[in-house]
Amino acid sequence: MKIKMTIEIDVEDTFNFTDEEEKMWFENEVLIGDGTLMLHSNEIGDTVGVVKKVSNVQYVS
Repeated sequence: MKIKMTIEIDVEDTFNFTDEEEKMWFENEVLIGDGTLMLHSNEIGDTVGVVKKVSNVQYVS
């Protein structure tokens, strides 16, 4: 089953992007990466799914 969802993520000040290249790195290497970023549920105590695609990333301050 596929589910589309919107997730809001607060990241530490370590990720203070100043240009588009840094943002692209974050999206491609951290958010998508090699397919090992997983969503986990404390409610059910298991992995819910693996992040396969990231789109429409918005950076807000």
